[in-house]
Amino acid sequence: MLLTDLEEDTYSSIFLALKHPVRRKILRMLDESPATYTQILNSLGVETGFLNYHLESLSALITKNRDGQYFLSEFGKAALALTTTIEAPAKGEPRRLDVFGFKISSTIISAAFMLVALVAAAAIGAFVPQLHQAYITQTNTELVTKTRMQTITAAVTQTDIQTETLVLTETTRRVLTTNPGYRYIHSPTVIDSPGTYVLSEDIIDSSAETCIRIISSHVVLDGQGHTINGLDADETYGVYVYNPLMTLTNITVNHLSVADWDYGIYYRNTTNGCINNNDVSSNSDGIYLEDSNNYTLVNNTANSNTYRGIYLRSSEGSTLINNTADSNREAITLHRSSNNILEDNDVVSNGGGITLFDSSNHNTVINNDLGSNSGGIGLVHSNGNNLIDNTVFSYGWSGIGLDHSHSNNLINNTVSSSTVGIDLWFSNNNTLINNTATLTETGIIVQYYSSYNSLIGNNASWNGDAGIELGNYCKYNTIMNNTCSNNRCGIYILQYHLTDLQRSILDPSGRGAYSNFVINNTANSNKYGIYLRNANSGTVIDNTADSNEIGLRIQGSTNNTVTRNKATSNNECGISLISSSGNTIYDNYFDNENNARDDGENTWGIPKTPGTNIIGGPFTGGNFWSDYAGADEDGDGLGNNLLPYDSYGGIVYGGDLLPLVAID
Repeated sequence: MLLTDLEEDTYSSIFLALKHPVRRKILRMLDESPATYTQILNSLGVETGFLNYHLESLSALITKNRDGQYFLSEFGKAALALTTTIEAPAKGEPRRLDVFGFKISSTIISAAFMLVALVAAAAIGAFVPQLHQAYITQTNTELVTKTRMQTITAAVTQTDIQTETLVLTETTRRVLTTNPGYRYIHSPTVIDSPGTYVLSEDIIDSSAETCIRIISSHVVLDGQGHTINGLDADETYGVYVYNPLMTLTNITVNHLSVADWDYGIYYRNTTNGCINNNDVSSNSDGIYLEDSNNYTLVNNTANSNTYRGIYLRSSEGSTLINNTADSNREAITLHRSSNNILEDNDVVSNGGGITLFDSSNHNTVINNDLGSNSGGIGLVHSNGNNLIDNTVFSYGWSGIGLDHSHSNNLINNTVSSSTVGIDLWFSNNNTLINNTATLTETGIIVQYYSSYNSLIGNNASWNGDAGIELGNYCKYNTIMNNTCSNNRCGIYILQYHLTDLQRSILDPSGRGAYSNFVINNTANSNKYGIYLRNANSGTVIDNTADSNEIGLRIQGSTNNTVTRNKATSNNECGISLISSSGNTIYDNYFDNENNARDDGENTWGIPKTPGTNIIGGPFTGGNFWSDYAGADEDGDGLGNNLLPYDSYGGIVYGGDLLPLVAID
């Protein structure tokens, strides 16, 4: 039975080690403990060129770790076991056995039967089915790929000749009776069969178009910390995983440094595998997955790539954990890629941080740290994503930006130092919960036809302009339970001024920003606590505006309802209405030095209605005014004289006819 090419290479490597005493000495030395090149050189006392020759001859039997120490591979252990068996001297004279009437040395018989065992194993291996199962286990932060091979071994594992017994060690048996499943490579290579391939040395300044091409499924490429380095040429690949005839599966690349290629590591039309512990830097694109699903990318470094650090195109179901992307034009980008997880990645000093665009839907972006990027996290035409617990420190326009993106959840993110903390454009039905936006111009802004969004429990404080802003044709948004303090405006709802032509095109209904809800927010220590400007038909209810210059300001706005709010200790005015009409203000609590100003025609109460009012009385009607000097003469909790209350002339037209009075 003829041997396969792989078997030929295996046996040739083993017997090459037996051929020279220096190589056998190196094997025995490494069996005792790993050794560096210098330690081997000093121990042997040979020239460097001589040692280099022997180490190259042993390339299949030894390997080198990241510390520069050589140690025995599985082949090396098998070769050493074989040489030990052959060279082991008997005590005294070698024992001679009587075999068919001939006296033969026991050493010769041992060697002969070792060779017989090798040939038998090779023959049996041609007929014995083998099962190669790749599986992955995870430890702390590193995924380690292991290969388990199960083989029906030869029935004869030991040979008895009279009193002499030859027993193969377990290591020898495993290597000699099964396909070892891995090979060493040291130059540009095409991998066309399954197995584990180990890079045995650096490949520097390669002029190859593709350094390592993988066209087979079930492949592990272990770089052992070595580098493959190109020449910065266009359309070149460090590692290229693609077979145009089939979808490849179960491809793993780890512990490899890839630099100076157009594409560092490129997977195309593949499924199921790992890209772990690689340094893919100084390429055009670092790691590129196209039409490739269900991958795990862990502990990779993708720095200083001229375009993208990590790029997924039309790829689904992958997990990116604990990767570093620094100083790229774009750090991590998903294009038409859905159902992926990006977690615990470190994204620093890039042009763009994390970008999901063009129908990248239902992804989870969680607990990533983005610092000093021009852009933070961006969603463009992408829906149903979850952005959770991310920290974004950005010098660009927005820390987190949504553009034409709908039904996304932004939860517990912290954003600072960008122009806008969180920015929604043309985006609907998004939910923002418990986010923090600080040290920006505007903490959270929802604008340009963005509707039906919910902003709940966010903290937008210490921003230059507004904590939360709604503007430009936004409708049916809910702002609830937020804290907006130490801004120019705590909560700002506005419609920019339009010319007649602009209004006829952009807002033919003339409604502007309308039907938005501002509920139970805290807006303290701002210039304006809550500011409605050219905003119509909204509801402002149950909010607290304390220690601002003006608690509530309504300008150029109509048909809003303002109720159950508390405006206290505001320096200039509790509530101010400018050029506004048709608004209804009732059941609010005003306790300021100057409670109200109003130059328009607005309604300062509703008809007397049974129900608990804001100060605990039995009827609702008007508002509570701290400086109302009238009295409740009939005990219903509503004032009966000095009516209407007009805040001492501050309310120009009309006033409050049913001011609330505390009942003793």
